[in-house]
Amino acid sequence: MKREFPSTAKEAFEVAVEGAYFSQQMAKVRKEGRICRIPTLERPVDVFWDLGVNDAMSLCFKQRVGPEERFIDYYENTGEGFAHYARILNERGYIYGRHFMPHDADQRRLGKDAQSAKWHAEQTGIKPITVLPRIAHDSDGIEASRAFLAKCWFDESRCARLIQCLDNYRKDWDEKYGVWKDTARHDEFAHGYKAFEQAAIGPEAKETVKLKYEQVPA
Repeated sequence: MKREFPSTAKEAFEVAVEGAYFSQQMAKVRKEGRICRIPTLERPVDVFWDLGVNDAMSLCFKQRVGPEERFIDYYENTGEGFAHYARILNERGYIYGRHFMPHDADQRRLGKDAQSAKWHAEQTGIKPITVLPRIAHDSDGIEASRAFLAKCWFDESRCARLIQCLDNYRKDWDEKYGVWKDTARHDEFAHGYKAFEQAAIGPEAKETVKLKYEQVPA
């Protein structure tokens, strides 16, 4: 009943966070004031990518300052090639460190040239690129992200869309049985979360979480 017909503001809020993977963690981020105006420092900015289907792309821009993981910017778009994203990166004007892409960036894609996403990105000057290994289970990425959020700060303006994605990334709902599924909903918020997840499972995150990766045959 609360899901279909919330009768109070409190019930509407409960429904809004019900099923969301990071409701507790994001509540703590807000309570501790870690969504604010964040200055951009003269130090490298790492970019974490999600390479979605149908050319949907999400980019998280992060600086590490001491123990703080500062997300200073975010960008997403669809239907554009890597030349577009190279232009966006140049327009941002940051001092770039590395670009981290998901495991499928190394896979050759169908088409005339049959080259990988990593190859196409490098042709436009997006480099250096580190392709992260695939984690064994989606639940590992969720747990890694929950632990990683304890160190994260977000620019309230430039990362507003990323914050929205983290607030709304949730389990899928089973209409037939009226229960939450064990799998995530693949909706408009999934790409933003997946870009953030690359930071949570990346090399720096090994200090926070232990992850199991899929074994790739030699």
